[in-house]
Amino acid sequence: MGSSARMRSFGAVAIALGALVASALPLSPAGADTRRRLSVGDTSVVEGTGATVDAIVPVTLDGPALNPVTVSYFVANSSATLPGDFAYVSGALTFTPGQTAKSVTVPIAGDVRWEGVEEFTVNLFGPVEATVIDGTGQVRIIDDERPPYAFVTSPTVIEGDSGSTNAVFNVR
Repeated sequence: MGSSARMRSFGAVAIALGALVASALPLSPAGADTRRRLSVGDTSVVEGTGATVDAIVPVTLDGPALNPVTVSYFVANSSATLPGDFAYVSGALTFTPGQTAKSVTVPIAGDVRWEGVEEFTVNLFGPVEATVIDGTGQVRIIDDERPPYAFVTSPTVIEGDSGSTNAVFNVR
């Protein structure tokens, strides 16, 4: 074997050995990423009649992170308003490495008035070690009172030959 053939042979072994070593070295821990994506979900809650109930709003990372991930949040009016329908909350959530789910708890005020379905939002901002891809979660408050209604009876009127006759409607 000539020196040229030996060099080609040695080069092939070196390349193969380099590939073997490179494939054995992890580039990052399994499934981890330093730039995760954050989302806040939507939720619904049935309003109570007096006591407060909690709306639990999910906040998720799309996978585990190497470092702690922090995001701030606040609530905002929509058709539901502060302070009569829900309590103001704001703060920050911290995901420790490996954690992918957290939640924001918002107290919902109960009442005995019919208001229909109302909504407000939970908003994410200021992420650290992540990017917010869905930063607005809708919270629907479903009213548990019946809507107001009126029941009107059909009148029976006996028609006369002259003049006018009153029709009487009973409203309940």
